[in-house]
Amino acid sequence: MLVAADLAGAASQLALAGLVLTGHPALWEFMALLAVTGCGQALFGPAMIGMIPQLAAGERLQQANATVGLAASIGAVAGPAVAGIVVAATSPGWAILANGFTYLVSAACMAGLPVPRTGQPGSESFLSQMRAGWQEFRSRSWLWGTTVYNALANVMTYAPFMVIGAVIAKADLGGVGAWAAILAAQGAGAMLGGLASLAIRPARPLLAAICGRLTMFAPLVLLVFRAPVPVIAASACLSGLGLEVFDTLWDTTLQRGVPAAVLSRVSAYDWLGAVGLYPVGYALIGPLTGHLGTSGVLWLSAASLVVITTMVLAIPSVRTLRGQVEPEGRVLANSSNSATG
Repeated sequence: MLVAADLAGAASQLALAGLVLTGHPALWEFMALLAVTGCGQALFGPAMIGMIPQLAAGERLQQANATVGLAASIGAVAGPAVAGIVVAATSPGWAILANGFTYLVSAACMAGLPVPRTGQPGSESFLSQMRAGWQEFRSRSWLWGTTVYNALANVMTYAPFMVIGAVIAKADLGGVGAWAAILAAQGAGAMLGGLASLAIRPARPLLAAICGRLTMFAPLVLLVFRAPVPVIAASACLSGLGLEVFDTLWDTTLQRGVPAAVLSRVSAYDWLGAVGLYPVGYALIGPLTGHLGTSGVLWLSAASLVVITTMVLAIPSVRTLRGQVEPEGRVLANSSNSATG
């Protein structure tokens, strides 16, 4: 699945590069090829979640997740800089072409991993696999509760931050350079969060993870007041750290708390919740800004973060789930794995 996802990304990006280098592709061609890339990413994410425990178990599992997150954060910071150099030296088409080849490198890396085969391909229908994954997903209150929380937080806080933050930076903070500095600081914070996640071992990982997401409150409020760019950048750095800690602790908890045979299926539902509502969030920002203004939407986002955090922490299993593991990496039995928590 991982190799197939990378090959789909390579094919779509190389095709897009060809269109850009040979002419002026239509908007629908861009959209169609990027949709293929997105489908590949949707296949890659849940499969990766299911694969990591096969390579790193027990106490090493969180370190493995932190290392993957740290690599992604470094790429998110360095990638735009490298792309900018390539575009400046050549053209956008060559940058897209280089991006396509990175998918091929990833596919080769995935193909070389010593992962044992699990399950019986073709032994279950697609709908049967979906039902099995859904049963496992809905049977754990900490799982569906945190997934819903993560989805709402992305829609209500991160989407407004990305869109309205750019608008405010252009109008009041000095332009593109200011917004680039803020996003760079957030990326640097994510790298620090990856390093921190290599060492921290909270007794209640979900509680710690959700507290990490609360760090988005500060940059939202500081944007309202048009605080100095260094101050907003510092808060963005803290939010990047908190979001990366959330991701690492959440992935590790998911991998330890769900049977390996259905882990990727359950993760697919988690991914659907986490990213599926992003388009809704982006679509709502325009109408909301028209009624409330940029500051009003940011205040609404900050207040929503507090409300949904309070709601998810009201679920007993989210507050009390512990991260202790036996040597083979299984979560120690506790009542929070039940539907009622």
